[in-house]
Amino acid sequence: MSESMSVADKAPLSESEIEAWRQRIAADTRSRYHLAMGVAIRRTGEAPQAALHHFGACLAIDPANSRAWAESIELAEQLGDGAQAANLRAAAQAANPSYMLDALTAAVRDACDQGQPEWAEPPLARLRAEYPPDLPAVAEAEAEYLTFCGQRSRSQNQREQAVAFLRQAVEKAPWLDGPHRVLAHTLDEMGQTDAAIEEWLRLLAIAGDDAMANVRLGMHLINTSRHEEALPLLARVYATSPYDEHIANNYGFCLLAAGRYAEAMAVFEDVSNRVPASEFPRTYLGLANLALGNAETALGIWLRMDRDCTPDPNRKGFQAYALLHLGRNEEVRALVSGTDASAPVSLRTAEGLLALRDGQAAEAEARFRAIIADGNDVSAMWFCLGFALDSLGRTSEADQAYRRGQTGALLGLGLDLLPDGAEIRRRLDRLS
Repeated sequence: MSESMSVADKAPLSESEIEAWRQRIAADTRSRYHLAMGVAIRRTGEAPQAALHHFGACLAIDPANSRAWAESIELAEQLGDGAQAANLRAAAQAANPSYMLDALTAAVRDACDQGQPEWAEPPLARLRAEYPPDLPAVAEAEAEYLTFCGQRSRSQNQREQAVAFLRQAVEKAPWLDGPHRVLAHTLDEMGQTDAAIEEWLRLLAIAGDDAMANVRLGMHLINTSRHEEALPLLARVYATSPYDEHIANNYGFCLLAAGRYAEAMAVFEDVSNRVPASEFPRTYLGLANLALGNAETALGIWLRMDRDCTPDPNRKGFQAYALLHLGRNEEVRALVSGTDASAPVSLRTAEGLLALRDGQAAEAEARFRAIIADGNDVSAMWFCLGFALDSLGRTSEADQAYRRGQTGALLGLGLDLLPDGAEIRRRLDRLS
């Protein structure tokens, strides 16, 4: 049998193998139960013999359980039974010479998992006192505790404090993926994109198959026009999880932003067919068609969505794009009527493009500048602004705007969605 043989190709488990799996799972469950019960009873300070019974039951199932050994020894010592403590210590050493180190790190991990940092402090104090700080197990325990502190601060919206904890965690154990992952998410939430990208890159160096890291990093790279770097990341994740709607949508969007419209259309068609109630793939299937010059098809997709999806003003803007492509300016005028600064960017952009069609280039310039000032520093807006400035005869300013567009975010969508994209492309030729 080849090692590369898929799970589907392997022979099904026999009844005896299935039963063996059931027994192992049941034993593991019982072992965990007895350990948890023993620890919980110990924390109450009552019924020490009951706690000892549970630790003994755990060890009867799992003789290598370091935490159960350590808890039993400490409990026997507290009860003043030196002989039993000595016997337990000898048995623990025989089962696992590093049982105490393993037990202390397990206690820290358990405290963090249960959201009780005060339970982690005693075992951490012993680790610091009894073991070298550069010992990997000690460093990992410290990092897990600091990561928990960072997560707690993050949940309390104390993100600066969270970052401080998480950077300490990364410094303690840079090989662990958990601290990098939480730090990257936190930096994302703070809008520190460059720092977040660095953390996602570090995480991928540790865990290259981490789907979330590939997707988040890929989207950051797309938004900074680094499509060629983003595509391999998202393609790798999509290849292993083609039926994950979130991953497929992100991969399709990356293809769209990179100007690979036919491939994007195929991805969005697949997702739309599998998840017909999902609005995102249908919306972007329309955009892929529009970028390919299929304005009627795109408009039809969005009009059908108006009938069977929740209302979406942004979709109205996309419909306006398609109508502008088709030269149906009066219908665009009806769609953008009443548009103000709170409207979606797509509607505001369509309003500016309609102003250009009406010969009101100064008004269009003002609208495009306002959209950019609101944080929409993307290629399409700079190209629109350049086109308006060109129409006003301000060639030098127009060329500056075009150059900004050539280095702006979402460059692949910068021209092909615009109804005047072909004309803008011709004007860009003078820059080369």
